[in-house]
Amino acid sequence: MILAVLSCLAAFAASAAVERLAVLKGAPAPSATSLPARLAVFAALYLFWLGVWGRPLLAGLAGLVTVAVLAAISIRKRQLVGEPLAFSDFGLIEMIVRHPDLYYTDFLLRPPFLVAAALFLAALAAWLWLEPAYTVLSPAGSLFAVAAVIGGIALLWRAASGGPVARWLARLLPHPDPERHLGRWGLLLTLAAYALRWRGQIAAPFPVPSEAEGAAAPLDPDLVIVIQFESFLDPVRFGLSDAALPALARARERALFHGALRVPACGAFTMRTEHAVLTGLSDADLGFRAFDPYLARSGPAPVSLAHRLKERGFRTVFIHPFRAGFFGRHKVVPRLGFDRLVFEEGFGSAERFGPYVSDRAMVETILAEADEGAGRTLITAITMENHGPWGAGRLADEPDPTRQYLRHLRNADAAIGLLIEGLSRRRARTLLCIFGDHPPILPGLQPSREAETDYAVLLFDGGPPAGPGEARPMTADGLGRLLARLCASAEPARTGAAA
Repeated sequence: MILAVLSCLAAFAASAAVERLAVLKGAPAPSATSLPARLAVFAALYLFWLGVWGRPLLAGLAGLVTVAVLAAISIRKRQLVGEPLAFSDFGLIEMIVRHPDLYYTDFLLRPPFLVAAALFLAALAAWLWLEPAYTVLSPAGSLFAVAAVIGGIALLWRAASGGPVARWLARLLPHPDPERHLGRWGLLLTLAAYALRWRGQIAAPFPVPSEAEGAAAPLDPDLVIVIQFESFLDPVRFGLSDAALPALARARERALFHGALRVPACGAFTMRTEHAVLTGLSDADLGFRAFDPYLARSGPAPVSLAHRLKERGFRTVFIHPFRAGFFGRHKVVPRLGFDRLVFEEGFGSAERFGPYVSDRAMVETILAEADEGAGRTLITAITMENHGPWGAGRLADEPDPTRQYLRHLRNADAAIGLLIEGLSRRRARTLLCIFGDHPPILPGLQPSREAETDYAVLLFDGGPPAGPGEARPMTADGLGRLLARLCASAEPARTGAAA
């Protein structure tokens, strides 16, 4: 037993040093008062591995390796998207396994990693042969240890949903501050504490978003089209002033509002921007739900633009030319008020450019949906053509990642031009909003401002363009509140709550 205690303490000390590698320079020093909680979390991890392997030294090494792997993932994630590992990332494991190319984890299938994995397994086999088993716990005791850890986590998870434990956690962690908590508490305790706080928040009702900033008169449109373009922004933000986007320039000239759009994440997490624009809720409004607004697929749902327009008799259509289960959209989107869902299977033999359905095909589908619909309609669309990664093999005639991205970007711009032409010929009073979800991850190329894209809001009503409109920097949630205001009726709104 003494060997097990010493092994646990030694592995804990080493893991604390490893965790420190995953924090930013200048992060707060570790908190002495958090030491018991950090040790308790690591001890639970150690006890689990002791039960699995039955060997005290191997359990300590397994605990240390677990922390090291998490720290390495956190460091890599920060390199790609500028933020550390979060508890919500574990909800993406299934999608990462099914779509490794989308998450920059395709290296797991490459020979260097496979060789390293084989060497690790050989070393593990040698350790299992050299260290005697069950010198601390019997086989039955080991099984009980694993069950006790899993059962304890389940009980804590249940307690965190409400009652004294949830209230205590809320006082301890009123709001997320990942960089500070990583420095003070370490990675393992921060992941656990944030997961428990999220558990306590998912049953709470969402706040009602505030009114739109600035003056914006209700327009009472008959057709509303909101399109989130994948990795879309003016390439000037990368310093590429020679990569012109004529349709974006044209949209700005006739826009009611346009400008820089501050988005919740850089390089990934499309659903954060998507959710912010649809609901008008900021990260501060969401609290611990902000890391992945689509992670909870039951419980209260926020009031969205679709809910508001459904109350006024609008059809609500959601279009995304990719897997229905990606981010759980097939479950989340109906809760946001959409009745008709069109995913990848709805595009059949539609044109592709690179790996995904082209933006042109997407716009053609949007215009066809607008023509087919009877009565007032909201169409929200999430494009896919310019989804990363960019690199060798993506486009047969273009190996350079930046030029690949720019080609897709020009395709998106051309699709915007097609959309403007199509809507200009329609009689229905139409409100169009186009925006980018996040800056892309491009090797050696950084945006001039972190987490900033572009947006434009246009009105088509059969008359001359209303622009040039106001150049107004906007946050994604601010854009959502602006759209809610512009889509409102001039008549007094009916009262009612969205599900």
